[in-house]
Amino acid sequence: QLAAQNLRTLAAGEATVIDAGVGEKRRSVLRWAADPRVTAATRQLLAAAERGESDAVAACAGVPGRRWLALIDQLRQAETATAAHLIDPQGRVLAARSVAKCGRSLSAAQRLPFEAVLAGAVRFHASQTSVDRIGVTDADGKPKVWIAAPVTDASGRVIAVMDIGKPAAGRFSELFEAM
Repeated sequence: QLAAQNLRTLAAGEATVIDAGVGEKRRSVLRWAADPRVTAATRQLLAAAERGESDAVAACAGVPGRRWLALIDQLRQAETATAAHLIDPQGRVLAARSVAKCGRSLSAAQRLPFEAVLAGAVRFHASQTSVDRIGVTDADGKPKVWIAAPVTDASGRVIAVMDIGKPAAGRFSELFEAM
C-alpha cells in the first residue's frame, strides 16, 4: 500500500508539472493572439482573403504576412516557435513561416482540431508534424507540440486561429526529463 501511495503521489506531482507547463504555454499564446497589433494584422490578412485567393496568397507571402510573423516573434521573445499559422474560419492558411503554406485550404479532418478554438477555447495538441497538422511540411520536418488560440475582434467574435508549433524535443520534453 505504501508503494502504491508513493506511485500515486509521484504521478500526481508529474501531472501537476506538466499541467503547469502546458498552462503557461497556453496563456502565452492566448496573450499573443489578444495583442491589438496582432488583431489588426489579422484583420488585414482577412481583408485580403475576402478579395480572393490570389490576394490572400500575395498578402500571406508578402508584407502583411511577414508583419504578422514579426509581431509573433516580437511577442514570443525567448519562447521557441518554429511554426506559426494564422487560419481563418473557413480553414485557409492566411499567414505562415513557410510561404508554401500560404493559401492552403485545410481538409475537414485537418480543420477538426481547430473547431474548439473557433468556438473560443485555447487548445494544446501533443506532438505532431506540420504535414500531419496542415498538410505541408516545415523545413525541419520535426514533430512539434501545438497551441492554438482564438484571435477575436473588438466585439469578442473569433475571426481566426493562431496556431503555434514549438519543438517537441525542446523545452516541452524537459518537463518529462525533470521527473
